[in-house]
Amino acid sequence: MDINEMNFERDLLTKTNYKNFSNTKVKTNSNRQQKVVLAIGAHPDDIEIGCGATLAKHKARGDIIHGLILTGGGQHGNPLIRESEVRRAASIVGIKSLSFADLEDTYIFENLRATILAIEALVKQINPDIVYSHSEHERHQDHLGAFLATRVACRKTPQVLLYETPSILPSFTPQVYVNVEDTIETKLDAIRVYASQSSSYYMECDLVEGLAKIRGYSQNVRFCEAFELLWIVRW
Repeated sequence: MDINEMNFERDLLTKTNYKNFSNTKVKTNSNRQQKVVLAIGAHPDDIEIGCGATLAKHKARGDIIHGLILTGGGQHGNPLIRESEVRRAASIVGIKSLSFADLEDTYIFENLRATILAIEALVKQINPDIVYSHSEHERHQDHLGAFLATRVACRKTPQVLLYETPSILPSFTPQVYVNVEDTIETKLDAIRVYASQSSSYYMECDLVEGLAKIRGYSQNVRFCEAFELLWIVRW
């Protein structure tokens, strides 16, 4: 379904240094309330690749966005450098606070209980309205583990959307499309921050933009990000 039909304004929220935030929702205009959004990534750069432009739309609408990075990505670079990059990239797309679970890269699946507890602890603190996370249809074991942990830890969250990454399987079947014509450049700016990953073909901006064009073409707009809907609970 198109995001306009879903009413985008009833979506999104995420966070990390969450102790400084309350769960009070404040009106941003006469018709909607500020939403709390949580974006979960198995590694630095997953969130920006999967839903960076959508998060930028949340930011523009006045929503509060939090990010949770499950591992330091040490299998593909220096974790300290990657943390510095993800902090800068997160600020570009509008993430208010960023948390790190410090799980071992490529071992999320083996540490599923610890992953569930890490997500659950943050969810209890910020009480998100919307969660973005990895899809079930993944080749990467960490991404699949993140999905399984999200499904459990976010069981009381009203809306959970699953994004696509370069390791997505052909069985990924999006039902929700977000028109990101006005924020695709913000996403690309965030991707460019990851200099340590520049040798990875999937970090090339023309490929990221190309996928957004394909998703947009299917919805008769220039650029879209696509999501599977895990569930949505309406009033």
